[in-house]
Amino acid sequence: MAKYICKRILSALPTLFVVLILVFLLMRVLPGNPIYSLMDTSDLTTEQIWELSEEMGFNEPWWKQFGSYIAGVLTGNWGNSYFNGKS
Repeated sequence: MAKYICKRILSALPTLFVVLILVFLLMRVLPGNPIYSLMDTSDLTTEQIWELSEEMGFNEPWWKQFGSYIAGVLTGNWGNSYFNGKS
């Protein structure tokens, strides 16, 4: 029974990895800067928007963003909510 469970878990890992890649790519394909959808940018200057993008890591290369994304998922650190600030 334990052998069967281990086999099922190991066979699910590639599927989960593909799902992680697809979710990451879909989030990157969406048009626009996420800052614009997260907050009211009418009062922000271009420099402030740039600083927020830098702070949230949106200006990093895609491979660094993906590495951070995978590391966060594997360690259970899914970050803070952009809407209420809670983890």
